[in-house]
Amino acid sequence: MRRTRLALFIASAGLLAVGLVAVPGCSGSGGTGAAEKQPAGEPGKYLPDFDRAWELVRDTHYDENYNGVDWNAVRDELRPRAEMARTRAEMRALINEMVSRLNQSHFGIIPQEVETPDALAETATADNSATPEIPTGDGDGNADPGIDFRVIDGRAIVTAIRTGSAAERAGVRTGWIISKVRDRDITAIITDLAEAVGEHTSQIYALQTIERMIDGRPGTTIEITFLDGADAEHTLDLMRNNPPGMPVKFGNLPTINTYFEHRWLTAEETGDPDAKVGYIAFNIFMIPVAPQFERAMYEFKDADGVIIDLRGNPGGVGAMAGALGRFFVTEKKNLGTMSMRGAELQFNAEPVAVTSAGERLPPFTGPVAMLIDSASASTSEVFAGGMRAIGRITTFGQRTAGMALPAAMDRLPSGDVLLHAIADYVNSDGTRLEGDGVPADVEVPLNRKDLLDGIDAPLREAAHWIVNQTAAQPTANDN
Repeated sequence: MRRTRLALFIASAGLLAVGLVAVPGCSGSGGTGAAEKQPAGEPGKYLPDFDRAWELVRDTHYDENYNGVDWNAVRDELRPRAEMARTRAEMRALINEMVSRLNQSHFGIIPQEVETPDALAETATADNSATPEIPTGDGDGNADPGIDFRVIDGRAIVTAIRTGSAAERAGVRTGWIISKVRDRDITAIITDLAEAVGEHTSQIYALQTIERMIDGRPGTTIEITFLDGADAEHTLDLMRNNPPGMPVKFGNLPTINTYFEHRWLTAEETGDPDAKVGYIAFNIFMIPVAPQFERAMYEFKDADGVIIDLRGNPGGVGAMAGALGRFFVTEKKNLGTMSMRGAELQFNAEPVAVTSAGERLPPFTGPVAMLIDSASASTSEVFAGGMRAIGRITTFGQRTAGMALPAAMDRLPSGDVLLHAIADYVNSDGTRLEGDGVPADVEVPLNRKDLLDGIDAPLREAAHWIVNQTAAQPTANDN
């Protein structure tokens, strides 16, 4: 499943709350494209952004002790540098440095120019100078060549290839190593990040960093050097195309393509020609997913079991955790609690009874497996962690990102948007997800050999578990 770049957590339809995982040493989620090649202005031009960002955290952070950080001292230390910042890029980097002192997820900048296709031109006009278009298109959009990857044993390894993509047409295979993007050594980048933030945390940071290098403007090409199964080099110029899915706009967020898939697993995947195992995957928790999820569950109402694939899913609308959880509970269940200054919000799952079209649909009571990995974040963790806490699912794969804080989205004076944590979150059993993530009940490490052989090991283990669970259930002849 292709990762969606922004790690989001929108707490409810009525509360504008999202999150962005900021990468250490990067100036924001917008990449290193044309937006950063801005003319220098007068020192202090973007100082109001710094002051407003500091004030927003001071006034809204859920912890009045700021995770043990002296917030006033941080301002006193960094403001002199903010007074000297001459470009947006410098100020974005400084604000990210400031909020990184909190050592928490869901803080960062969404640059104004990534919100809408026309905003880049608006930014250039505001700076009284035309921003030069980058000929390569690198970092200047979310189009990609159709590869997904994960960090395995310190290397970026292809885990999936989109059907019909440039990568597929060029013969790229799962299990290939991404050695270089243009002239950048990818393994060296991964090593540096692991040394900076630790091996587990560096997984999602490395994904974001490398994606930012690979993604860009639709119709442009990116040069990637791969190592195949025999470690032979293949340097390919791959065309970038927009990812599939329905474009969705939410608040001040950039447009996001929402992708949803559901199908029955094949006999080859389950290992049993008689097994009926439903599979659901989607790339982000956005509103259009809800009716598609409902339709999938209606089709799967007589399934032996259901697999929900949250690998690479960075989050989305937080309230959807309960909205999707309702298909799997027979009584009202609390999945967790969001705690803000002076307020709490519970995420509850109410049992489904009928579809939106009025069709009878009782809750699914069979075995449910969730596939998770180090790139499953935010609402993915709320959903998986909450359902696991009530004993309704079994998780397969690897521990999630541990980036589960609900956050708010506020516009700064320059037009950039600050994403900042406003709440803590704990499961119904009191487990805190931030920093720890959701563990895999069945740990299934990825390995290059399986991927080279075209084997999706976590999916295989989950499917076999459902088949075994079904076989262990008593039948009418056993009574």
